[in-house]
Amino acid sequence: MKRPLPDLDLSPIVHYTLDDQHHIHEEPDLLAWGRWMESSRKQCVVKQENVGTYRVSTIFLGFNHDILHRSPPILFETMVFRQATPDEIRSMEEGGVWPKSYIEAVRAGERLVSTGEQRRCRTWDEALRMHADVVKTLETPKQ
Repeated sequence: MKRPLPDLDLSPIVHYTLDDQHHIHEEPDLLAWGRWMESSRKQCVVKQENVGTYRVSTIFLGFNHDILHRSPPILFETMVFRQATPDEIRSMEEGGVWPKSYIEAVRAGERLVSTGEQRRCRTWDEALRMHADVVKTLETPKQ
């Protein structure tokens, strides 16, 4: 039996920017948004820090990552990265998809790989709390 599809809002993607106080603003002009994203890379970083062998990164995404387009939009993401294992590097080489320069950067430790840990939220303040929660989890000894 087929399940009915959820009612999806297929309206165009809405883009957002941040002001200096971390308030979110809708940006209807795609080119203006692109210029803002390019020139505001540092402003898009909520927080980044190393925790042991991990790198925790929380950023502003710039467009809604909630496919159901509920309000308010999901605009922030925290991810955890680590050094690649030799097996992962070998798999990258054998896969033929990754550029050699990227593989060399991973091998040298200049590029990290995702652990798969990923969380998203809606506001700057939520992003700070989310980041702190991930850091606390990584700092807590496993029993």
